[in-house]
Amino acid sequence: MNRCPKRILLLCTGNTCRSSIAEGILKHKLEHTSVGSRRPEVVSAGLSAFDGSPASDEAVRAMRERGIDISSHRAKNVTREMVSSADLILVMTLTHKRMTLDRFPEARGKVFTLKEYVSKNSSLDDITAELSELQDRIEKKRTEFVNKYGNRLQELNKRRVELRNELRMVEQEIEGLHSQFDSCIDDEQESISMLEDKLHQLDIVDPFGGDIDAYRKTLREIEESLDSLISKLGLDKSV
Repeated sequence: MNRCPKRILLLCTGNTCRSSIAEGILKHKLEHTSVGSRRPEVVSAGLSAFDGSPASDEAVRAMRERGIDISSHRAKNVTREMVSSADLILVMTLTHKRMTLDRFPEARGKVFTLKEYVSKNSSLDDITAELSELQDRIEKKRTEFVNKYGNRLQELNKRRVELRNELRMVEQEIEGLHSQFDSCIDDEQESISMLEDKLHQLDIVDPFGGDIDAYRKTLREIEESLDSLISKLGLDKSV
């Protein structure tokens, strides 16, 4: 059984569909299944949210059919403070995961797609582990590359500003260095693309723009994963 987090952060794009639905469902389920002292705090936000936006009409309607009212929900854009205070960050897609780690690299190790975190499919775990290893290798190569060529790039960029007449030559050298780095990670990038194609089932589909049936389907998908989350965290004991 995994250690129960004190604070769970749910993320999607705009915080008006998937993460707002997930927050509402998880809070509702925890109120009825978890021991009060162990009940984690649950919050949601968006990676590109407009603060104060309400949940979409379809999300509110689909949740109301489940007996859960999220009409008072207001979107929040994710902040570094939210990320640092969360023990577990669950996102809806692999793209969200990459965006979160790009913006908040210090969150590595506590960011998962919802389906990834609750998956019992060992083959998916193997793919995820391999992806993580490949991304770590890229970061290592990036660090080595910056250490080796960083000063030179700074010098060239300064010359580009100061010596306009040499701009073409400088640009060619900069492009050559970047091409050199790109070529040294070609194998990893190709492997990442192939592996991510196999992980599409870890994404929760965005219902935005769809009809009520699309929202109902996303709601069911999120609820199934959250049931698995509650079980995985050992929070399925009746009050």
